[in-house]
Amino acid sequence: MTTLRVDVETDGRHAEVAFTDDWKADAARRDFTFNAMSLRPDGGFFDYFGGRDDLTAGRVRFVGDAQSRVEEDYLRVLRYFRFLARFGQGEPDAQAVAACRAASGQLARLSVERVRSELLKLLGAPNPVPTLGLMRETGVLAAILPDAGAMDVLVTLVGIDDRDPLRRLAALVPNAGGKAGSALKLSKAEQDRLGALAPPRAAFAPDMDIPQQRQQLYDLGAERFTDLVLLSWAADREVHADAWRAMLQTAQVWDRPALPVRGSDVLALGVPSGARVGELVGAVERWWRAGDFQADRDACLAQLREIATS
Repeated sequence: MTTLRVDVETDGRHAEVAFTDDWKADAARRDFTFNAMSLRPDGGFFDYFGGRDDLTAGRVRFVGDAQSRVEEDYLRVLRYFRFLARFGQGEPDAQAVAACRAASGQLARLSVERVRSELLKLLGAPNPVPTLGLMRETGVLAAILPDAGAMDVLVTLVGIDDRDPLRRLAALVPNAGGKAGSALKLSKAEQDRLGALAPPRAAFAPDMDIPQQRQQLYDLGAERFTDLVLLSWAADREVHADAWRAMLQTAQVWDRPALPVRGSDVLALGVPSGARVGELVGAVERWWRAGDFQADRDACLAQLREIATS
């Protein structure tokens, strides 16, 4: 359900609207032809601008004059590319591309939050690479993401990943993850994740054995481990696909264990509270890790007693 409206005044960011009972006038203020379609509860279908045919053919077209639609709200430039990545087939609409190119210098007027939302949605498309290439050619990509680099890693990543937009963003800004995350006002957790995927980062190689993989999983956690495997795989151009795929399997089946001893176990041996407690726990942890996390609590307690009394 929706109310019918017409634009009274626009400034490229906001619109002042008035209500109407004219379905066509309401449709004429929409951005794209397939977004101008509407359906009444009784089944009445309204498609004044050929939206159904455009959607079927994979055409993303603005309603009416493309430049006018863009100048009403410059966010429509990013929406155009997002829908193009999701639905586009064949050659992009020339008028739409020209309007977006002409408006690239106005995108700085948009709020970071709106830009971030559209960019992450676009990166979640099945294959955003051709659209990102067009955005680069029109100046739009540089306007919203000046740190974007080469797309060769992203090209491979798109063929092997699960459409995670943040991981794809890391591939698109390989040398500026933390900076880009801050500029886009990502959440603290997202910024931390993106920053961890920028150089210098944990080095992954396809010949890592399973104990080495478990050491990385223990330190990084499954999410970050998976990020790094997929980005390393993409940088490797799928040369060692079977090895990288096996590493992902390790992350899926291995449950990160908890160290079987705690500080209270050290205190129970009569060691005074202080720095020595942490040192002993750390020593046991290093020994436990060196044994591929196999030692149980009894074995760890025995090791603790041995080093505490040595």
